[in-house]
Amino acid sequence: MIEPSLDDMDCREQVGLMRAETSNESDRSDLFLEETATAAEPSSHSLFDLISTKPQTSEPDEFLDRWLKEKDPIKALAAWIDRSAGHSLPNTARQALRRINREIGQIDQLLNRQLNEVLHHPRFQKLEASWRGVRHLIDCADPDANCKIRLLSLSWGALVRDLDRAIEFDQSQLFKKIYSEEFGTSGGEPYSAILGDYEIHLRPDKNHKTDDVNALKSLTQVMAAAFAPFIASAHPSLFGLDSFQELERPSDLTKLFNQPEYVTWNSLRDLPDSRFLALALPRILMRKPYEGRGKEVAHFPFQETTDSPDEADYLWGNAAYALGGVMIRSFCQNGWLADIRGVRQDRDEGGLITGLPEISWKTDREGIAVKPPVDVVIPESMEAEFSNLGFTALCPCNITRLPAIHSTPSLQKPEQFDNESANTSARLSSMMHYMLCVSRIAHYVKVLGREKIGSYTEAADCEEYLNDWLRRYVTQDDDAEAEIKAKYPLREAEATIREKPGEPGNYYCTIHLQPHYQMDDMVSAVKLTTEISSTSSR
Repeated sequence: MIEPSLDDMDCREQVGLMRAETSNESDRSDLFLEETATAAEPSSHSLFDLISTKPQTSEPDEFLDRWLKEKDPIKALAAWIDRSAGHSLPNTARQALRRINREIGQIDQLLNRQLNEVLHHPRFQKLEASWRGVRHLIDCADPDANCKIRLLSLSWGALVRDLDRAIEFDQSQLFKKIYSEEFGTSGGEPYSAILGDYEIHLRPDKNHKTDDVNALKSLTQVMAAAFAPFIASAHPSLFGLDSFQELERPSDLTKLFNQPEYVTWNSLRDLPDSRFLALALPRILMRKPYEGRGKEVAHFPFQETTDSPDEADYLWGNAAYALGGVMIRSFCQNGWLADIRGVRQDRDEGGLITGLPEISWKTDREGIAVKPPVDVVIPESMEAEFSNLGFTALCPCNITRLPAIHSTPSLQKPEQFDNESANTSARLSSMMHYMLCVSRIAHYVKVLGREKIGSYTEAADCEEYLNDWLRRYVTQDDDAEAEIKAKYPLREAEATIREKPGEPGNYYCTIHLQPHYQMDDMVSAVKLTTEISSTSSR
């Protein structure tokens, strides 16, 4: 999985340094309180004896340095009161305690403002949302399942530069990382999917310098070669919006995407390899706001502000994590990636998105009115329009308050033919849940063929071995339950192997697949072709 990195190493080091200093200050504070409690009785100093009758005149930095170096807690407390009191000094212990409590309250207010500034800074929000997205994927995985999540820290700008500098897509560093080092190498582990924590824009602007559409055209070739679908999210500017909340206003998206400025975008959708791309929307909530109560804030009543009109103070994250979590759950339940859409009553299956935080509207009792964990509610009618345009939309459900994925299109626009059967086949090949299963079968067939081709004297022997393996995932029972079809996703499957002319030891492998399709009244087969070699890594 691809993760965005900070633009430079200095920022990353500053974050680590800030965390280290915060930890040390917390330790110092705890020690100070303990020493105060134990040293108060034996101390010979009186707090009022130590408080000066004249205001301090030293510079703030000099005073703070001396105050932090003071080892006697009574003297340190007296110096603090003396510094902040000016000419109005406490005359009694009660007044001193009130002054101390007021000082602590002012410090809490200052820390609240400062911490809110840090938490709501866009770059910090992006960093926190990315790591919480990774945590969401881990929480969706069954510890006993054979599921691996790998991370790659790579900014979108660096990725685009790598693709732009490569003369051909297979000369890029990304191709070497995704294909050559895994799928194209004996003993490598092919990727089922690549999640990119990126937001795709329609065109460059002053805040976004990269040409995302041309980058995606190169990226599709890398992912098609590795049979690893790439999943990211769409930026609101892709729809001519400043935020997804503007989708609440009626709009004709189909008409919008037929405008001249979308010519390059539509040319991307016409590419055959664009079936290996998926873009999800809108953003998802990654964390509930801190509310200043509970055990975790017993010593510091931090209250996170969330009163911005555009809800920018909430921690929003990439919708690709939601789709990735559904994929992981499907694999852990039945070993395949077919069951990633639709909703079934009282079951955490299909496209139901679980594990996201819930927040409530301000009512008399918490939990009565729950906000959806997305930054805009997409109605069912608009979801169908998004699907036709190649976007995976996260939508509410009637039977649950959780969002769900009802359809999983790829970015590819299905080609239109005069023959209805051909149109059906084109629609099927553009569905992401279908491409995920077909890609995984291609991984196994190529790896098995590469390992076995050298041990057989005839290509027909290897062909028989592959067909025996494919039949393990076939059931011709059209009336089987959804769970059975999830475990046996193919209705028919056949592999043929032919030697490549003029290249002994290299073979063409053609696979005919007819999957079962949940929620689709479709019957069609698709052909997949790859190369198998016992001597090379192609």
